[in-house]
Amino acid sequence: MHTITIDERWCKGCRLCAVNCPLHALHMAERFTKRGIHPPELAPKGRCNGCRLCELLCPDFAITITEAADVHL
Repeated sequence: MHTITIDERWCKGCRLCAVNCPLHALHMAERFTKRGIHPPELAPKGRCNGCRLCELLCPDFAITITEAADVHL
């Protein structure tokens, strides 16, 4: 399992993440941030496979993907 975090303070709305996502797991929001840009948002749950392409392409390092550790008790 993975978690995607989008830091809207760093995002400039370039759309690279949404345009290049192979599963269309991100789209640009209709709302504006405080800086006046449309930030990316996750599409319906379950679409993202954690490939990290959005994280790698983001020129502003606004996207972070973290992997949750599998805990077997």
